[in-house]
Amino acid sequence: MDRKGDIRTIVTYVNNKDTIRVLDSGPAQIIVDKIVLEPKIVPSSYISEFSNQPGIKKVIKSMGIAIEHQVHSEIIFDILENLFLLHNFQLVTKDVKKKILWYFGTESLIKEDILAIGQIVSNKIEIIASSLNHYLLISFLTQFSNNFKQHLVVNGIISSKEKVLDLECKNCGAILSFFPQKSERIECQKCNYEQTIW
Repeated sequence: MDRKGDIRTIVTYVNNKDTIRVLDSGPAQIIVDKIVLEPKIVPSSYISEFSNQPGIKKVIKSMGIAIEHQVHSEIIFDILENLFLLHNFQLVTKDVKKKILWYFGTESLIKEDILAIGQIVSNKIEIIASSLNHYLLISFLTQFSNNFKQHLVVNGIISSKEKVLDLECKNCGAILSFFPQKSERIECQKCNYEQTIW
């Protein structure tokens, strides 16, 4: 995995004189650190306490699989469960019926805790993570989602990683409420922008 890359933003807007203006940030290099987790045993009652502490940050990665046939959620759930174990998380609890997994770990170098949740809901695969360290969250989500896509390819569920689509609004970046069928339009619940995902 390439852990370095450039990010560049370009914003177009109309000023008060009806002139179109462009702001270009120029490229900025980003580096995603490889993380090494150690399992940490915590009671399930600790999840709420950890999630609600001051300064906690939360990120979510919501994805859909763009293929014509239905993928059984049990297969995806098993892949998520195996990936959390491969990343050395400790299982806190799981709800097989609702398709939710809760895992906990500590990053071995910086000694920061991370709560990670995997769930399948509304035809979406979601990874939710919480930690006091937002760099840890970015690195974890990048690493985990890349590994998830690779496992889907290896298991023959998809032919390429491009078949896994991010379910974020193209207008405002909010997480979309469900994964639509092919060519189905979906409206963002935050900004009301209507879009087609695939």
